[in-house]
Amino acid sequence: MRPGGLCLLLLLAVLVCGISACKDRAGKNVSGNRITTLLGERSFQPKDSMLAERVIDSVYRSLPGRTPGDERERFYLLANYAQTNTGNSTRALRYSDSLLPLAENAGLESEEYLEAILQRGDIFTGLRRYDEAFTLFFRAKQLVLKKNNPCLLPTYTARLASVCFRLRRFKEAADFYKVIVTEYHNCQDSSFWRFAAIQANYDNIGIMYSRINWLDSAETYYRKALVFIDSNENRFPGRRAFMEIAKAVVYGNQGDVAARLGRTEEAKALFRKSIAYNSRPGYILEDAGYTMVKLAGLYLAEGKTDSVAPMMAKIDEIRKAFPRSELKGRYLDLRTQYAAARKDSGQAYRYLLEYNRYNDSILMPAISNPLISVGNALEQVGRQYQLENDNRRKNDYLVLGAFGLAMLLVIIGLLWFYYLRSRRSIGTLNELNKNISDKNAALLETLEKLEQMRRDKRQLMHIVAHDLRSPVGSITTLAKMLRQDQVEPEMRHEVLDMIIKAGTSSQSLINELLEGRARETAGKQETVDIAEVLQDAVGVLRYRAAEKQQSLTLHSLPVQLISDREKLQRIFHNLLDNAIKFSPHGAEIKIEMEEQDDRLRICIIDHGIGIPEDKRNALLDEASSFKRMGTYGEPSYGLGLSIVSQLVRETGGHITYTSAENEGTTFCLEYPLTGE
Repeated sequence: MRPGGLCLLLLLAVLVCGISACKDRAGKNVSGNRITTLLGERSFQPKDSMLAERVIDSVYRSLPGRTPGDERERFYLLANYAQTNTGNSTRALRYSDSLLPLAENAGLESEEYLEAILQRGDIFTGLRRYDEAFTLFFRAKQLVLKKNNPCLLPTYTARLASVCFRLRRFKEAADFYKVIVTEYHNCQDSSFWRFAAIQANYDNIGIMYSRINWLDSAETYYRKALVFIDSNENRFPGRRAFMEIAKAVVYGNQGDVAARLGRTEEAKALFRKSIAYNSRPGYILEDAGYTMVKLAGLYLAEGKTDSVAPMMAKIDEIRKAFPRSELKGRYLDLRTQYAAARKDSGQAYRYLLEYNRYNDSILMPAISNPLISVGNALEQVGRQYQLENDNRRKNDYLVLGAFGLAMLLVIIGLLWFYYLRSRRSIGTLNELNKNISDKNAALLETLEKLEQMRRDKRQLMHIVAHDLRSPVGSITTLAKMLRQDQVEPEMRHEVLDMIIKAGTSSQSLINELLEGRARETAGKQETVDIAEVLQDAVGVLRYRAAEKQQSLTLHSLPVQLISDREKLQRIFHNLLDNAIKFSPHGAEIKIEMEEQDDRLRICIIDHGIGIPEDKRNALLDEASSFKRMGTYGEPSYGLGLSIVSQLVRETGGHITYTSAENEGTTFCLEYPLTGE
């Protein structure tokens, strides 16, 4: 594996991942951008660091009405110039120390703070303080996740991958590069830079796998990179040179793998193809130098020293043009091997000593940090992030607890109300009993009416209590799921909406009971979207069905009726609740809608335990008390279907059913579409 090509690809990935953020920084970074604008007008490009600092400070002092944003911009530019232009990371850190508290004042989720900690992480990377860099990058990414902008994420993930690579955690780096590819695919951006980032990171994944000797996986991702480049070439006709450079780098990496697998001729062909591209004027000559080293190594292994001599001269010329690259180390190693192959031991020993000195100065500092530091940093920041999540969950529980307390108070108030009403009724009966001897005939009639009223009220209590079980049960189920973190964050609002709907339905039933009109009026007539009512019922009950691994399948039609929405909701809730209760684990429950001439037909179909034949005729009668345990032992009170039958009549419909034991039951409702 040629390190020069690797570093080049890593650099390309970081640059491309950050291109969107860089564009933003030009207009709204940690500063108000006034200093940057004035420096641009002066064509500011000094190479002396002291001169640069004096110019930046001079421009800052000349600004009228300086603001905290101007001060942030000043320290940001000073740190950026020291780190990027002069490579003085120690000096850059001092400026970053001054910038950070100013950025914190702008808010921990502000663009200013994100830019400041990202820059600080880059400085720590330059100082080889990788654990601190990793912690900052990880914290920044957690803050960016809250912004719900997937196009910002790759910039921060690329920094995490770079730290893992520098610490030689190649498997973890490969995982981060995969995440970057996914993040770019989730970003709705068709720009060239998005394409460039994806192909570069495919290649980086292959490089990481090659480093840990997963050569088959490395070849797979190199092929993905080439396929991705080929499939996008026609989209960017003005970027031909970039496409050829990118292919050349991938060819060189493929050649590395082929050589390690013993496919020497294939490796030489790939190396030559890579060199042919990157040796062109304006292309990446440094990468061509690394590839020449690899190709020369293959020639030496074959004993072709005459072919190596002219290549070494070209490599020496290239490495002198790039004095800060690692090509020098590769060149010295090649000279050592070449001298040894020619049996010139003195020359070989001299180049070997020079190579070892160079290698010690370049490579040893990069591995001085313990590898465990990444894990420690991730664990520490993870604990902090988990604490924040726990606090948010506690707030959710407080809201749910307050709602539950309110419901409990309503129920207690309802019970107290009926307790007082019962006491008043008993008093009335006692008063009537005093006159029983004088008004025996009238009293018997009155007593019969009172008894009927009592039976009606008891029946009413049973009906309301029965119909309250479904929404209250749904509230309990959904609240448990929230408490046990079984709901994805993006579904939390949907689940809370379901709880609100179930609570609203319960409150409506209670209001009807309080007003004494639950079974005495036809209800509020309005235009009702039947598909919407069914979808609400399925949405509330699907979590209860999920407890038995059941599925609810709704085939709806855009149909509207003039009817009572609340009574229709109770009908569908009762029928679906019965289907769930009496269906086995993993069963499918279907809700079908169809129009037949001028009538709407709604069928709820289950594959449950069915209804015994001797119980079918009187199943829908109010006097029926047929009870049966559910498939999970759920209790039954024998009221649901009689309530449904009464509600169907009150809403102008007709109900029928068919059933077979151990095969299932189908309930069908019919309503006239013309409103007649």
